[in-house]
Amino acid sequence: MHFAYDFCRKESQTLCQSLDSLNLWVDYAEDELLSMIQNRVPANDDLLIITDPLIVLNNNAVEHLQNTLNNEYSACGPVFNDSLYKEQQAKMDYSYHNINTFLEVSHLFSSGSESAALSVAQLDPGCILYSNASIKHLTNDLPVLRLDKYIDGEQVVDSGAMLHRFFNIFDSSREDLVLLVPPGVSRILDVGCARGGYGKCLKIHRPDVFLAGVEINPVMAEAARQYYDDVFVCSVDSLDLPYPVDLINCGELLEHLENPWQILDSLCSMLNPKGYIVLSVPNAGHWAIVQDLIQGRFQYIPWGPQCITHIRWFTENDIGKALEDAGFSIDSIDRVQPPPTPAGNQFIQDMLDKGYGDLEHLLTVEIIIRAQKQ
Repeated sequence: MHFAYDFCRKESQTLCQSLDSLNLWVDYAEDELLSMIQNRVPANDDLLIITDPLIVLNNNAVEHLQNTLNNEYSACGPVFNDSLYKEQQAKMDYSYHNINTFLEVSHLFSSGSESAALSVAQLDPGCILYSNASIKHLTNDLPVLRLDKYIDGEQVVDSGAMLHRFFNIFDSSREDLVLLVPPGVSRILDVGCARGGYGKCLKIHRPDVFLAGVEINPVMAEAARQYYDDVFVCSVDSLDLPYPVDLINCGELLEHLENPWQILDSLCSMLNPKGYIVLSVPNAGHWAIVQDLIQGRFQYIPWGPQCITHIRWFTENDIGKALEDAGFSIDSIDRVQPPPTPAGNQFIQDMLDKGYGDLEHLLTVEIIIRAQKQ
């Protein structure tokens, strides 16, 4: 998480450095009091408090928040790509996959919005802009992380201010992979089970299935035990599975491994005859990655297609060849194709007009495959 926190902090500062109004950036500790912050900022300034270290700011959104607050409200919050507060869950027509495409989507929110200010009882504490009037009378010994609990007056959500939040991927249920489990499968191994999101979902759909998991992180492995019949705390390359299984699940796994080709060979040997492997991998030929590369950049991010922990890259042809070499035959393939941004659509069309790539491959951000052991 250290990379993620550091990335969000530095990227936010970089993206907002053009703002004259954001004249002072103050880092603070979790237990810091309001007085400690106020002693380091101008007395008449509004206060933008970020309590979620996985949020990325940008100048369009911050300017929008300031214009909406405009001394009319006590506090103002943005919309996010992910929030537990439904009023702050952004309704997006397009998907973004890296910082470049995030900035495009955020700009579309800022430029296309009528700056509707929706009054709410409570704001997502991850990022809130407080008016100076709403905080100057507060007692100085309030913890900064709980400031939202003490604000009086009207609080609003600015639908034109859109921020990015890197949300928790380790609890993902991957229902899309669960639904690829064929009838008749009675024993499954989930490789890289994390905190058990897949297992929790599987037990709802197929409670009769025996489910084992392997997870190298002991804390996450312990969290997964409540949903799994057996959990092995080790790396997949050191796993000594004491029984064969009918299906192996590998959601977003192979791209993190030093030798995924050898691991596929090993996993094939753990399967019963005619057993299955279900896997998903990001597509290295997705338009957002290609666009970055031909413009001379490749920015690693905390997670997503350009995740800092990805050390192997696959296209549909590459992963198909790897499975074939390991002794599998593909019987199902799904190409996840979220709608591109307007600039993405134009880029794709330009690529096609010049004879580079094909539409299906450029649109695909994730490849989901079920293959059978031969």
